[in-house]
Amino acid sequence: MSAEETVVDVIDSRLASAELFAAAAAEVTSWPSVSAARARQVKWVANEYTRALSHAEHPLAADAGIRQVFTADPVGAYLRLARTGQLRVRKAADPAKGADHSEQIRLEVLKLLVTACGAEDFAELPPQPDPPRKAPVAKRPRSLLRSQLTELADSPDAATSQLRMLAIGAVVSDTEVRAGEMCARTIEDLSPTLEDLRVVRRPQGWSKAETFTELLTLSGLSRAALKRWLPERLRLLKRIGGTATALWVSLHGNHQDGQPVPAGTPLMPRSLARAVVDTNIEMTGQPSWEPLPTRMEQLRRGVKPTAVRAPAAPDAEKAAVLLDAVAARGRALAERARRTPPPSCRPASPYARRCAKHGRRASSTRCSCPSSPTRVCPTPPRSRPPDGSRCCSPRSIEAAAGAAPRGQQKRVPNLLSSTAAQRGVFPPEPLARPVSQPLAL
Repeated sequence: MSAEETVVDVIDSRLASAELFAAAAAEVTSWPSVSAARARQVKWVANEYTRALSHAEHPLAADAGIRQVFTADPVGAYLRLARTGQLRVRKAADPAKGADHSEQIRLEVLKLLVTACGAEDFAELPPQPDPPRKAPVAKRPRSLLRSQLTELADSPDAATSQLRMLAIGAVVSDTEVRAGEMCARTIEDLSPTLEDLRVVRRPQGWSKAETFTELLTLSGLSRAALKRWLPERLRLLKRIGGTATALWVSLHGNHQDGQPVPAGTPLMPRSLARAVVDTNIEMTGQPSWEPLPTRMEQLRRGVKPTAVRAPAAPDAEKAAVLLDAVAARGRALAERARRTPPPSCRPASPYARRCAKHGRRASSTRCSCPSSPTRVCPTPPRSRPPDGSRCCSPRSIEAAAGAAPRGQQKRVPNLLSSTAAQRGVFPPEPLARPVSQPLAL
């Protein structure tokens, strides 16, 4: 967040406890740079800190002001209570176990609340450690995973949930896409041949203005997986009569803000995380199956995708020009095909004399020449030339070849026969022979 992107309206410093955090949360969520997911986190932390002020183990009272709630001891007490699950509305299965990424979110949101309250000068927030990173999937397990996904793609009886997870895992291993970026993909982001995927990149902590778009190449496994998933997606949409454009949709009904949501609605990042767990449970016990990584980060780290920068949205004008050029080329090819004359008989073929000979015993086979489809071809089917030549009558062949009509042809001696040699008739000179070698008579 920068000063150029967000104008901060500092809240009233006379507010206390619940009113203070409610006003600070409303201010932060109104900033254009705050996403919907971050807005939910801000409201969560504000409500959690409000409950902490009423807890017996917190050092401040419920009427604490802006100069007390952001100092070191109250903030540390709040983080400790939250880490142990004592501020939950619903009891956790293991209250003593806290998630590291939840601690990261609390610290990030507290910084935003401090900015909204204008308390940067006296706030004492603990330093934010580097987020814990799980080991990425090594090269050999990744290769085994791709083999397992390939077997699943070839399986004719794979469940819909398995096909969806197959496609998601294959695309992630090709593109290094994050969970939020994956869930935001639509059917328009796929190329018609399923060879490329358009992804809008927004790394964590970046504003909407800093996003960029890439065109990523998909492997053969991803294309095969998408071909299996897309018909299932269409079936889910037809069931609810929807026309959603999301590439990944839910398989079961759910609820959102207290309202029921049917299957076939766009998949959310949390639902994607649950899908990984569900797939691992479903595939437990299958031959040669190794569980998928618990987080997509492990699968996408170490991937070096083939990517090129692309515009954030398709260029409609450029697409229209391209379509016009394709249409013009198609019309030109059609006109050329219309003006090209059909293939005709070739009477000057070297098989013309042979065809004339066969004319004495012509069959009733129709000539396939488009220029004379009704004439009777004198050449039997088994005697036709192998080059595809056709004839229509012996006289037309001889006339077209420049030969004299039948009965007027002169007998031409065989110039290479021994009788011709004895009479002194020799072939014309351009027959090649060595000068030093005498001609044998």
